[in-house]
Amino acid sequence: RMGLEIILSNPFPVEQQSCCAIRSLRRRVAYPAYPCKLPRHRATTIFIRAFVAIFPYASLLLRKVKTMNQNKTKLCQGILQLPYDLRSLNVLRVFISESLSILNITQKEMQPFILAAEEICSHILFNHISPSDDELIMVNYHLLQDSVLEFEFHYMGTPIRKDEVATYKDADASDDNLDKLWYHLVQGLADDVKLLNLGNDGWRIIFSKKIEGAHYVRRSSQELHNNDSEKKDLSDVTYRLSTPADAAALVDLTHKTYAYTFAEPEFYYAEHLSEALENGSIVSVVSELNGEIIGHVGLAYHSDYPDCAEIGMLMVSPEYRQTRLTFILSKKFKELILNKEEYRKNIFTTVSTTDHTASQHMIQKLASLYPAMLMISACPRADYEKNSELTHSKREALVFGIRLTYESESTIYLPEIHHPVMDSLFEQLNANLTLSDLEELTYAEETKISIEPFELSYSANIIVESFSDTWVDVLRKKIYELRCSSIKTVNIMVPAWNPLPQNIRANMKTLNAFFTGVPIFAKDKWYIAYVCLDSEIVDFEEIKIYSQEAQELLTHIQGEYEYVFGKITAGSDK
Repeated sequence: RMGLEIILSNPFPVEQQSCCAIRSLRRRVAYPAYPCKLPRHRATTIFIRAFVAIFPYASLLLRKVKTMNQNKTKLCQGILQLPYDLRSLNVLRVFISESLSILNITQKEMQPFILAAEEICSHILFNHISPSDDELIMVNYHLLQDSVLEFEFHYMGTPIRKDEVATYKDADASDDNLDKLWYHLVQGLADDVKLLNLGNDGWRIIFSKKIEGAHYVRRSSQELHNNDSEKKDLSDVTYRLSTPADAAALVDLTHKTYAYTFAEPEFYYAEHLSEALENGSIVSVVSELNGEIIGHVGLAYHSDYPDCAEIGMLMVSPEYRQTRLTFILSKKFKELILNKEEYRKNIFTTVSTTDHTASQHMIQKLASLYPAMLMISACPRADYEKNSELTHSKREALVFGIRLTYESESTIYLPEIHHPVMDSLFEQLNANLTLSDLEELTYAEETKISIEPFELSYSANIIVESFSDTWVDVLRKKIYELRCSSIKTVNIMVPAWNPLPQNIRANMKTLNAFFTGVPIFAKDKWYIAYVCLDSEIVDFEEIKIYSQEAQELLTHIQGEYEYVFGKITAGSDK
């Protein structure tokens, strides 16, 4: 289904306009829409938009409208078209959250609208039988002059029995009664709920709620930039080392920043985080304004790796993300922790997302950490728009960065094909490393391995401690066992401080494992990292890299991936 919408907009300033005239024409077409050129009038510009609502893309139009509809003055209006697909709920959440944010509505005030919209949309999706491909759910919102926010859901679906839906009973657990629960919940969240039968045009569900202070002011990009700079005065922000007493506030900040997608479990339990801050396994800096913690960054020490400290746990309250707070917080972190001898370790590590390059850039400037490995398909991709859930259908690659605080002089045994790219990376480190491709390992009597599981990310590390002549079979069996326990990504860590087993690259290929880098976790204990995926096709074009060195590593890894699997494009059936 294609919508053809003609919008007439007056280019004169708002104060010179009597109104903004909107005329909408929609028709079904059996042929694709082709672009056409129309002459531009000096006073009025005509735009013709053809948009296709095919999932996963929803046709989204946000616009400011000054017009009259019956007796209601609509100060702001937004329109969303959704396909009949449960995944549409994610799009709906983002639409409501982002739309209401421009109306100066707080996160707390948004929640009733988000919950009510989810209940209505879920009802429509679950009760609509076999919709045709061209059917869409239309979602409109209007901010009215009396600070009333109104949402409309228009759909061509199963009729609603208005006389029955309002008879929900709390004590009744029957299926018929539970089918009415959505209406009961929406009534409790909204000031008014209407169910309108439009005959041949389907049904419209309307819910509304008055929000004092809700208003819309149109701003240009320059005004928004200037407004952010003026509005967020950071002169009163203080920076200090965190204490166990900050644990509860840091749990709140974690939820505001990441919801339930953060990888450090301590940050969801105030008592565990308080203990970690007390015993020094986490050392961090917080930024505070008027008694509220609005930013955090720190070091984590892990008992399994006493030579290492991990830099990370960066959090900034959402309303301060477009300010200089992150930059100032990073400088204070260097001053209060990173440059202090008492907190120094031989190795600093970090992990950065590849969904965007900002965090990679910040980490490199903050602590001069350089990429040593790309963790392909490391974890489910987080929903960064809403920070509300993990998207299990796609997995995210991470950049593993390192910084050495000692002068390392050691030999790293590595297949020769990897030497050029790793040599370039090692030049950035404080290290005098020699690369060797010697494959003269004396086999042990048995292959010894240890397993590091990461349940949240559905991944695991196999750390090889010794090789026997049956090491390939041992690894194949262990990979199969991990697959059976729902592990999607298996990283194989091969010690690189000893000569390698013969034909390691070809043997790893038989395990469907390919090279991803050379990490370090203990002084002079380097590993060769390989990854074995669970039938996932890697789309290397989606991996965003900041530094030239990391980009060269990514290109090399893609070549190794193609060496193992051949040339595969995302979306193919191979």
